[in-house]
Amino acid sequence: MYAALARSNRRRQQLLALGLLGYLFYAYGIYVIERAYNGFYLVYLAIFTLAFWSVVYGTANLRREVMARTTMPRGLWVVSAVGALLQPLMFGGLHLRRLGFTVCGEEIVVGEGGAAPRF
Repeated sequence: MYAALARSNRRRQQLLALGLLGYLFYAYGIYVIERAYNGFYLVYLAIFTLAFWSVVYGTANLRREVMARTTMPRGLWVVSAVGALLQPLMFGGLHLRRLGFTVCGEEIVVGEGGAAPRF
């Protein structure tokens, strides 16, 4: 996919291709890492590997002078930044709640099925 779009000098097409390849890398990485063993596992692994190396190749071949002129509207930049900051805060809290953590030297244990913490 990237090879077909990389021949053109259109930066939007190149960035779109890299974004789609990044999504494929992430989405199929979940299947590979979670070990979803079924008849398609080798297909998942092949897509994951091809997407990874395509992102590496595509990123290495970006023209710096062309990408330096690429801009993004300020509103979209703010929305992206806020989303990028909120995701780890939200999921970090959920993971800590699921795993159990320590507050003021006392361990908080979360029971099965999301029971209330006991001190």
